[in-house]
Amino acid sequence: PMTTIGSNAIVTAQTEDRMTRRIAATLLLLTITTPAWAENNSSTNSPNNAVQAELLQSALKADRKAMIADNIALTAEEADRFWPVYHAYRIETNRLNATYRQLIDDYLRQYQAHALSDKQALKLLDRQLANQQARIQLKQRYVKKFKRVIAAKQVARFFQIDQRLDTIDMLKIAQHMPLMP
Repeated sequence: PMTTIGSNAIVTAQTEDRMTRRIAATLLLLTITTPAWAENNSSTNSPNNAVQAELLQSALKADRKAMIADNIALTAEEADRFWPVYHAYRIETNRLNATYRQLIDDYLRQYQAHALSDKQALKLLDRQLANQQARIQLKQRYVKKFKRVIAAKQVARFFQIDQRLDTIDMLKIAQHMPLMP
């Protein structure tokens, strides 16, 4: 909701509308394409699923970058400084994502085999919490790095957008994750 009247408020509303449409399109894409690791283990190793997952991940990376570019007004000079930091941030984030995907694979494998003991459940929970803590620490490190290259409000806006996109990813995962037995 706009609380001020003027061209700046209109631009903000248009930008948020554009972002909402992109997020909706991303959700649609995610809904149509089920991640390979969320299906049963026998199909996870299929070459088609691997290719499909890789194509989806490429599209999501491009869409994420486009959403950020559309929603953070950067001068050419700021962009030259911002994007290398962003790419380094995404590389580290992707490593955490790979660790999280492995955690999910382990959980699903044990869940499907009906072989999940209390001890294993606690180990999985510890791994999940460690991954979440690593994400927080990563963001804290990168807030400092981003503040060196763009204004504080832009940094805050970037992390708002990043959090929204991460939330979409987590919702998609949650849709396909069975609860602990």
